Amino acid sequence: MKSSLSYGHSIVGASLALACCHALAAAPEPQRIEAAGEQREYLLVTPQAKTSARRPLVLVLHGHLGTAANALGAGRAPSPLSAWLDVAERESVLVAALQGLEGSDNRTGWHDCRSDADDNPKVDDVAFASQVAKQLVEDGRADAKRIYVMGMSNGAIMTLRLALEMQPAPAAVAAVAGTMAAKSECAGAVPTSPAKGASCRRMAASSARARRGRGSTSPRRPRGSCPAR
Repeated sequence: MKSSLSYGHSIVGASLALACCHALAAAPEPQRIEAAGEQREYLLVTPQAKTSARRPLVLVLHGHLGTAANALGAGRAPSPLSAWLDVAERESVLVAALQGLEGSDNRTGWHDCRSDADDNPKVDDVAFASQVAKQLVEDGRADAKRIYVMGMSNGAIMTLRLALEMQPAPAAVAAVAGTMAAKSECAGAVPTSPAKGASCRRMAASSARARRGRGSTSPRRPRGSCPAR
């Protein structure tokens, strides 16, 4: 598994490129933090308007094969999640795009606990996300009661794991193109109440409606995620 530090140069270069593409938005700043014995990296977007008040914090998780830089607009095919650059400036929120590590398939991703996705990296991504949020709260920059998580695909499934396990607990999460793991290898990532279990079905239904709206006739979902109802 490649160390997070190997992404350092690409993250710095990408943050400079992003500043050019979003002239009115603050440039993402490369950050490093230790979590569960690993050096991890993320990009932090801080609105340019000065304030002494704590801001809401949004953690953004890229999909399988993705990077934090691509999630914020770098590369030939920028992710739609790059809209957060402009949202951060307009709504005065902090945005932290987290960088996943490589799994056994040499591709970046997240330990989302799907029992049939054995090529995902076996690292403590819950500790990583939690440590980023805790550090920004301790620094007086983020509001512990207004922490949110959004992810796409593999990052979406990880987002739903964070909804159950992350501390401080997110006030809300948004999962795009991914649902709760149908069979989880992590005890903490299994819903313990009917309300939490129902979120899997609601999200599957929402994904199906979105696919129909795009005219898709062959729905696809990540391995091990909730089956569509």
